Amino acid sequence: MSGMRRLCSRCDQPLSRYTTGEVCGPCVAAGRGSPLSTIELPLGFWFSENIAQALAVWDWATVLQGVHRQTRATQGAIAQQTGLSQATVSRLMAGRSAGGTIETALKLLDGLGAPRILAGLAPRGLSHLTGQADEDSALPTGGNSGGRVKRREFTQRIVLAGLAIPLAGSGLPGSESVDVVDGLERPADVVADLYALDSRYGGASLVDLAEARLATLIRQLKHVTLKPAEEPFVHSVIGQVATAAAWFAYERGDVERADAFLKDGLYAAHGGGDTDLRLQVLNIMSMTANAADEPAKTIAIAQGALDAGGRVDPQLKALLTMRLALGHARVRHRREFEEAKAIAWDDLGRTPSLAHRAEWFRFFGEQEMHGLEAIGRIFLGDHRTAADLLEDATTDMLPRNRAYYSVMYSAALVRSGEVNAGIESFHRNLPLLVEMTSHRISDKVREFTQALAPYGTADAQETRRIARGLIGGSSHA
Repeated sequence: MSGMRRLCSRCDQPLSRYTTGEVCGPCVAAGRGSPLSTIELPLGFWFSENIAQALAVWDWATVLQGVHRQTRATQGAIAQQTGLSQATVSRLMAGRSAGGTIETALKLLDGLGAPRILAGLAPRGLSHLTGQADEDSALPTGGNSGGRVKRREFTQRIVLAGLAIPLAGSGLPGSESVDVVDGLERPADVVADLYALDSRYGGASLVDLAEARLATLIRQLKHVTLKPAEEPFVHSVIGQVATAAAWFAYERGDVERADAFLKDGLYAAHGGGDTDLRLQVLNIMSMTANAADEPAKTIAIAQGALDAGGRVDPQLKALLTMRLALGHARVRHRREFEEAKAIAWDDLGRTPSLAHRAEWFRFFGEQEMHGLEAIGRIFLGDHRTAADLLEDATTDMLPRNRAYYSVMYSAALVRSGEVNAGIESFHRNLPLLVEMTSHRISDKVREFTQALAPYGTADAQETRRIARGLIGGSSHA
């Protein structure tokens, strides 16, 4: 037999011509009964151009061949780590199987440690929200040759089940008054679980869950008679769910849907006489107006909320005052920004412990105030000051906000001339960014790529390519 003899993938010794696999007899015997070595790949491997492009279209042959070249892992080792059969791995690696089901994709991605977001799927932490599909439903219906799947095609597939708060009583029309809110200490508790997920992973994948919960709640309420004393509480419960849905819609980038939910939230707040809920809705409205570059509307909403009178939680007042400050910063009203910011800090200083706060409001404290002030400084063109404010501000933030402000910090460093420091900051936070589903964070990543655009160094352009890949943009744009 002519030509080079094949080498054992474990010990690099020549294989016998009778060996059909990739491991020699002695290595097989030595490893019998023990697990194969763990395949570990650095995050940078998944963001390399050819692997990232292959993940985007579920080109598993290219991915698995790249894994083999990088680690020398055998098909058996890949099979053991992913939970697929060796025969399946062999077909995928050879390109003889498309591997187009979500189940196969998740086994490959999670087993090998690849970021799900590069393959267009919700992060691993939201796996219980990601629907399963068979081969037919997983494949695209048109435009994709060869059964390839476009990135993010399945990101919003959601399981909608088990979401409504329980209702006591018979549930029949005309039945006696029943206590439908038993078990809820306060209205905000009805969405505490969703806000906790939002704080950890971002809310873009949660809007359908909140909407389903709202629809189920309203449907069940049609079949009971409320005690008069409970009606305001139930209005507040409905308003909390509608407001949560609005926030998650905004996190997804669906502004029209968010506006519709916000109107429902305001109506429910009025019906329940719930001042804090009304201000919560107005806070989101002011924020969305600012994000839409509507500073006059931002200022009007925030100022109107503050002028409404009545007893206002000082922490909530501080947040609304910072929204007002950001509206002024957007139009370069520096004096008004400084005045509102100072008032906001004073109000925050009068706030009691955060332990009693509803889940939606747990993000807000001194570090968030530094973050919001940094946004104002960026609007005013003070990128160096913004970077100083953000340098230590994200330490104890919840993960979604930490990701949001960390990208802002990286961009502020670049725009203030510290390009290498900005690049290092971005790469340091990349493992956190790949776990987020948030349109707002994607916008900040996009701003970071724009900040890097003037710089032609290899590090800057490679980082820009990785950042654009993170949000689904062309690596060549």
